[in-house]
Amino acid sequence: MLAKVLPAALLFTAPLFSFTLSPQTPVPIITNNTAASGVSVAGSSSGFLAAWKDSFNNAVASFSSNNGQTWSSPVFISNDVSHLVRVSAQESKFLSGWVDLNETATGLGDVKTSVSTDSGQTWTMPVLISTAPSAGPTVATAATSAGFMAVWTQGGMALVRPLARFSANGTSWDAAVQLSSLLIKRGSTSVAGNSAGFLATFQEDAGPNYFGYASFTGNNGASWSMPVQVAAMRQNEILSVAANGSGFLGAWISPTNQLLTSFSTTNGASWSAPVEIPTTFTGLTTILGLSGGDAGFVITWVNGGPNIFASFSSDRGATWSAPVQLITSPAVKGLTDYVVGVSIADANCMFTWWNTANNAISSYSTLPSPSASSSSPLFQQISPNNPGKTLFR
Repeated sequence: MLAKVLPAALLFTAPLFSFTLSPQTPVPIITNNTAASGVSVAGSSSGFLAAWKDSFNNAVASFSSNNGQTWSSPVFISNDVSHLVRVSAQESKFLSGWVDLNETATGLGDVKTSVSTDSGQTWTMPVLISTAPSAGPTVATAATSAGFMAVWTQGGMALVRPLARFSANGTSWDAAVQLSSLLIKRGSTSVAGNSAGFLATFQEDAGPNYFGYASFTGNNGASWSMPVQVAAMRQNEILSVAANGSGFLGAWISPTNQLLTSFSTTNGASWSAPVEIPTTFTGLTTILGLSGGDAGFVITWVNGGPNIFASFSSDRGATWSAPVQLITSPAVKGLTDYVVGVSIADANCMFTWWNTANNAISSYSTLPSPSASSSSPLFQQISPNNPGKTLFR
């Protein structure tokens, strides 16, 4: 049984949180004008790893151990990459995932992954985890102490379904599991994990209303919950999801162009009333990054300027800091891509993106220490069967 959409009357605008992000002057990861996709990033206690597709259709990665002050020379991961390279971190182990150029004309291809255990200096031979037609343009990945989860959309252009596979080590993978029989928008998957398990999200492709759904696994992908309808969304968007020890935060753009977030402490079975992050939307605007950690959550988006903005929440999305602009020039490139990476590691936050000069760029910001960000104001948790019944702190 699918949960009802959250009532619009429960939507409220978040008051501003007193902390303000202070992103540092952008630092080039590369300056040779060869970036050809958005730049994803994943952080661990050892540092941050950024990955992207270059102009030769190669997946490449670079590592920084000093919060983005300097980056290593790009290291080759694989060739024949169709679009975006996604990365996730499990302490000193990093997983990269992408869709290849198997069927360039149709935008479909094979899903492949590779693992590095030495901060991106070397990578394993790519592992094929799904054969075409995988309805790209990318694969979502997440990591917990148990292992890695990959979620993607599979099938022909009109018959797309969400699939997932789990790997304890990133090199051998369990069998793929279909998460829903709904028709799904190609490339609309997101996934996050914490100690409870993994939560995957995807957008239904039915129209005229486009809903975002969430499904949870507490047994490393052996079985998944029935999809819960989280939100009505603008078409062709991703219901982004991130996690910390308290639960899962979802973020999306509404049909009326509002940037909204909602939190779940019940592994996606129920969600708090949507909170709007105050911002001005002009032109083609989309959510481009969401990350969670002990310190809280950071979200990034791009407006039609195009300019990158970011905001921070320490209280599960109940309040958000005043949006800050990361760059002015050169502008971010590729508004329809997942072009802005963001990753929280301890009280550190890294932003990465692709600019109009075709370079990979980063910026770093400190966050409040987790102990200083532990306040948990009262939330209203919306139950699918009894809206507004449960309260939690």
